[in-house]
Amino acid sequence: MQCKKHDNGTITMSALDRAVDAKCKDSDGKQRDQGETWLENKYFEKVCKPRGRVEINGCRVDGVDDLLPINSQSTVGNLEYHCEGKDGSYKFYSKVKGQ
Repeated sequence: MQCKKHDNGTITMSALDRAVDAKCKDSDGKQRDQGETWLENKYFEKVCKPRGRVEINGCRVDGVDDLLPINSQSTVGNLEYHCEGKDGSYKFYSKVKGQ
């Protein structure tokens, strides 16, 4: 975002456009290339998109080979794994099946 004061006293706020080939930064400040995926907070698989946007692909869990998409669940043995997202907030949790 850019905030600019004009000669007539008005103030405007505008978004700065990032270059199409901009890199992303993970939560540790490490630069990531476009198309690169990584895990954050142990479970969340993120991907670097054009213009430096970071998106969450889903959740990764030991014992589950495939990526759990957002708002899905998977059962392995007696455990249910849940990967949920709503309004920009995401959570992963597991619980004993049937509880």
